[in-house]
Amino acid sequence: MIDIEKLIISWQNEILKIKGIKRSIFEEIYQEIKAKPIKIITGFRRSGKSFLCKQIAQKAVLKSKIKLNNILYLNFEDIQTLSLQNLEGLQKIWDTFKQKVSSKGQKIIIFDEIQVISNWDKFIRSIYEKESNISLFLTGSNSKLLSSELGSNLAGRFINFSILPFSFKEFLIFKNINPQNKREFEKINLLYSEYFSYGGLPEIFSIFSDSAKKSYHEGIIKKVILDDIVKRFNIRNISLLEELLSYLLANIGNLTFISKLTQKINFIKKTNYLQSTILDYIQYFLNTFALFSVNKFNWKQNRVFETTKKYYSIDLGLIDSFSESLVNIKNQKLENLVFLHLKNKRKKIYFAQDDLNKEINFITKEKFGFNKYQVCLQLTPENQIREFQNLVLINKYLKKGKNYLITEDKNEIIKYKNLEINVINIIDFLLDNY
Repeated sequence: MIDIEKLIISWQNEILKIKGIKRSIFEEIYQEIKAKPIKIITGFRRSGKSFLCKQIAQKAVLKSKIKLNNILYLNFEDIQTLSLQNLEGLQKIWDTFKQKVSSKGQKIIIFDEIQVISNWDKFIRSIYEKESNISLFLTGSNSKLLSSELGSNLAGRFINFSILPFSFKEFLIFKNINPQNKREFEKINLLYSEYFSYGGLPEIFSIFSDSAKKSYHEGIIKKVILDDIVKRFNIRNISLLEELLSYLLANIGNLTFISKLTQKINFIKKTNYLQSTILDYIQYFLNTFALFSVNKFNWKQNRVFETTKKYYSIDLGLIDSFSESLVNIKNQKLENLVFLHLKNKRKKIYFAQDDLNKEINFITKEKFGFNKYQVCLQLTPENQIREFQNLVLINKYLKKGKNYLITEDKNEIIKYKNLEINVINIIDFLLDNY
């Protein structure tokens, strides 16, 4: 039988040993450490949620805000907790912590990947209402699970924080590079190539060979599919789930009509799947943060069309395995990278397209209007007018806001038909040097 007291103490000791950079969201979460509402940290698997929580607890101890024995950290994906993954087990953990481990004073409670326990929210609500001197942190890799259960049983009692894999700026800091040091220009460019190829999942940084990195990404995809979707939602048609994810990752940034996609799948596979089934499967990818969806914004009608969508990957490293063209990969990944940067800045993101299929890659809602973004690898005589004309078209309806063209070229400001277009190099864009 597991020794719960020993397990709690071992996790406490581990908290003091961890080392690593602080994420950009760290201070925002840490300043709420004594706030009564539950702190919910959601995000894709292996994006750093657990480490972030440990860092927060560590700082609280080192700053003498919390005693080490008043921290309860438990990871429910640890095999040691297998026999405790039920409400009775949760209660045993809590009773042991209160009676044998903790002392008087403020307590930090961190339950990592708590969604593996059925009806966990009932237990959390119970201790939330009974205990006055605790700060609760919960992490999860499933947005729908957390939002639905919190919405019904813990409404008005939580603050939600969502984290992504490492941004390029965080990646540079991890590599001991100062992003603002211009003398590091060559190193920054080399590291950009690495980041562009393999993405920002923290564990990938410790892997060296290309084949091992590819294997890691394939394992991540299997983990998301088999653990976070198949088991959670009792999916029987695993092959359809895998093929659908493969299709969406291979078509990053392309306009997706679910009705046409359903017809295409049924034609190729000689099946008769319902459109609702395809929608459900896509929603599972969104729930596990493997993908994000972007809705269409109609600038003429000033409204959002939620049935017309594009999809983007949580991480650049997951895209390569599913794209057939090297040219398409670079274009797709650059667009995906711009999307993730805007997402990291917590922008409300849309795309736009008119009746003639003229398209703006991204529109973000700002206090002063709408910023418009086009993305292409390089400006050429062949694509320059197309890219500029799209910005001119949308600017007719959304005059307030700035116009950006994100490329791998140098920075410059171009005047085109009374429109000011800021051409920004992707590295400067990612480092906010514009």
